[in-house]
Parts: sequence; C-alpha cells; structure tokens
Amino acid sequence: MAVDIQTSIKATLIIGVFCLIALLSLIYSLLILLIPRFHSINNIFIVNLCVSALYTSIYYIVFYVSYYLTARDIFTPNGCVMLFYAHNVASIIIPFSFVTFSVHRFCSIRHYNQPLFKTKKWVATCIATHWIGVLIISLPFVFQKTDVCVDVLWLRIYTLITAVIAPSILNITLNILIFHHARSSSLRVLPELTSNNQILNLSRRDISLLRQMAFMFITFIGGWSGIYISVLVSYFISLNQWIRPAMSIFGELCIVGIIINLFISNRDVKNYIWTGFRNLFSAE
Repeated sequence: MAVDIQTSIKATLIIGVFCLIALLSLIYSLLILLIPRFHSINNIFIVNLCVSALYTSIYYIVFYVSYYLTARDIFTPNGCVMLFYAHNVASIIIPFSFVTFSVHRFCSIRHYNQPLFKTKKWVATCIATHWIGVLIISLPFVFQKTDVCVDVLWLRIYTLITAVIAPSILNITLNILIFHHARSSSLRVLPELTSNNQILNLSRRDISLLRQMAFMFITFIGGWSGIYISVLVSYFISLNQWIRPAMSIFGELCIVGIIINLFISNRDVKNYIWTGFRNLFSAE
C-alpha cells in the first residue's frame, strides 16, 4: 500500500499527539505511584484514568504506524476481529474511567460513615470492575461473523453508544445524585453545629473535585464524540479526507488538555514539580 504525502502528514500529526498523551500520562502516573505521600484514593483513581489514556494512545500509535507509515496490511482475516475488539476497548476505556470515579464518589459521599469506601480493597474492586467491564462490553466485536474485514454499520453504532452515549448518561445521572445529596446534606438542620460544619466542609471539598471531573469529562466527550459521529456519517456519505483526521487530532488535544489540567489542579503534584525545577536550577 503506497502512502502519499498527505496521508503521511495526517498520520504523523495524529501519532505525534498520541505520543504526547502517552508521555504525559506516564509521567503523571509514575509521580503518583512512586511517591508514597501521593497515594490517596482520589489520586489512584486519577492514575486509572491516565493508564486508560496510555492504553488508548499505545493502541492508536501502533495502528497508525502499522497501517499508514509502514504500509502493512493489518486488516487480515485472522487479525481483524482482535483489531476491532482492541479498537472498541481503546474507545470506551477513558469515558468509563470517569464513570468509575463517579461511582466511587457517589458511594463514598452517600455512605460517608462506611469504612469500606475508604479502603484499598474498594479502590482495587472499582478499578478491576472498570477494566473487566470494558473488556466485556467490547465482546460483540469478537463474535461478529464476516469473511471481509469491514467495520459494519451496527458496530459503528455500538461504538458510538458505548463510547459516548452510555457513559454520558451514567456520569450525568451519578453526578446529579451526588450534587443532590451534597446539597440536601448542607441544608439539613442538625442539632449539633459541629456535625453540621463537618457536612458543609465535606460537601464543599467534594463539589470542588466533582466540578473538576465534570469539566474534564465534558471536555473529553466534546472532543471525541465528533470522531465517532464522523465515522458513522461516513458510512452513508463520502466525507472530505481531512474531516476524520481533524476530528481525531481535536479529540487528542482535548485529552492533552485534560492531563495538563490534572497537573495544574493537583496542588501537591504541582508543588512537587516546581520544587524539583527550582532545586535543579538553583544547584546549577
């Protein structure tokens, strides 16, 4: 398969941004995992988000390098099923990592006095369920029966539903329930002022965190929904050859923005990095 200049440019841009996503995700994850004082429950869930982004990046880097730059025909009958399966996993793993975090926050806020939701066992259960669930949701791609390696219409619709529509509905529902509970708790009249202050402080802290996660989720869905919509539309009509690459690059840049926001919004990580830079330059 010959690769023209325009295709090389598109592939190089897409691969370059995915490499940046992979690098930023890896750096953030290593900072959290290698420094014990960063091992809070919320940070571990953020690492799960970064690892999800890392998987997505690696998949698309391998795909675009194999298909466009090395001119290998990766759509073979034997590899087609696993290719589409891995593609759907890469498509849905990030949005469902947001859903996983929302489930954790809902349970930990709704049942604040339950010690279970503050344990490592709970964190491990949530993250394991996230990954197993994503693998199960993508199983329809394994069972498709076709002699030709094509992305059929119903699978395109299925990816749109599982990558955009279903996570959005779940996340919106969970966040509405969380905000409703936080608001009702803050307005509840308690006989002891101390207990009331504790609930108010909890609500403010959780609401601030939830707003950050909601902003990042909206950014992701806003960036990536265009990719799956354009893939679906292209089944019916011919699109300009730059539309889908442009949508892909825009979605990638949204992920870059999300990860940069993680560095900025996590005060402990930000201070650690700035302190490291100051010590580095002062030593010189």
